[in-house]
Amino acid sequence: MKFDNTLTVTVNALLNTGSIPFLNGEAGIGKSSWVMALAEERNTQCFTTTCNQLGDKCDLTMAKTVPIPGTDDYMQKFFPSAMIQKAIDYAVAHPNEKPILFLDELNRTTSDITSALLSLATARMLGNVTLPDNLLMIAAGNDKGNITPLDSASISRFWTINVLPDYDTFLRVNPDLNKLIRKTLAQNPEKYLLCKQDENTIGDDVDPESLQFTTPRTISSLSRWLNEIPREDLINICMLATSSGASNKTEIYEIITGFTGETEFSKVLLSNLTKEVETDKLTMKKKSASAYSKKPKFLTEIETKTTIDEVVEAIQDAATNDVSNALAYQLAHIQDNGANSDRRIFETLIRKLEPRELTGKTLTSLQNAYALPCVDRPIVDRIKDLNTPLYNLLQSLTNK
Repeated sequence: MKFDNTLTVTVNALLNTGSIPFLNGEAGIGKSSWVMALAEERNTQCFTTTCNQLGDKCDLTMAKTVPIPGTDDYMQKFFPSAMIQKAIDYAVAHPNEKPILFLDELNRTTSDITSALLSLATARMLGNVTLPDNLLMIAAGNDKGNITPLDSASISRFWTINVLPDYDTFLRVNPDLNKLIRKTLAQNPEKYLLCKQDENTIGDDVDPESLQFTTPRTISSLSRWLNEIPREDLINICMLATSSGASNKTEIYEIITGFTGETEFSKVLLSNLTKEVETDKLTMKKKSASAYSKKPKFLTEIETKTTIDEVVEAIQDAATNDVSNALAYQLAHIQDNGANSDRRIFETLIRKLEPRELTGKTLTSLQNAYALPCVDRPIVDRIKDLNTPLYNLLQSLTNK
């Protein structure tokens, strides 16, 4: 069953009868987010206990031996874990509400903790602490991976439903979803919202369960990154065609698949992103051509120098912004002057700048020039032997 209105209506009715729903499904498909959204719709709070973070049964019950006032005897007293106690306190303080105690990752913990949690579900007690009548419960677990299967006696204590992500619900609970991701999902939501790497591309020595894959959780993480990174920085990363280590994969490919795995979703997203970057490059080209219709004064000045030593000295003493604008003008007008470009000036400008200097507001014009697909091979080949980090960047841009 999908995380849609049918599930919402069903679970609400179950909660009102005192039943405990158990949501069973893939990791990262949005079980926790859906339960929290459900609590919000019911105008109450959700208190989540992540069961696999409990070290042992004692972390759940917090049993302690305490003295009995007025006597020399002792008694055992129970102190529920912090989150469960918060749920109890809230339920007591808000008798007109029905808050939810959410037992997440129920089948990814030890058998003794599971046993204690099952007693909580049936007896509604932890030791001598009784849950308030208005405190409801929902449990969730994974259907594969490192899990402890629940036996028939345990399963019978819950209403168990296998759940799947729902596209409309995912959009509703993620109002700030990145536009490019939204566009990609819309192309095939049934397939892209939950997909794994093609088994035919996985080596025999690799466990498929250990590989990253696409789920609502990983998509949301990628969306937050895409929303956070400045657009110019994203374009620059996409324009770098250099490989990462021995993997022979581009930087942007490594970043995207780090979030959502080497899946069909990741490949389509990368294709859509590449198309957007190409459109941005054309826009930047038009802006650059307009911005550099007039030769910078600094470039005119250094062209009057009669010796290479004078050129080098003038460029080395110049402000970085002047050098950026001079190089940007030359890049923008390479098609106009081609082989007639002054090699001395061009090479000295290249030596002056490093890739790390290509960021910041003062270098926006230079970044725009790098987006131009008009850098001809002869110019780039001429600086190949200069052995500067900037050459690799220029070369990668001409291969786009």
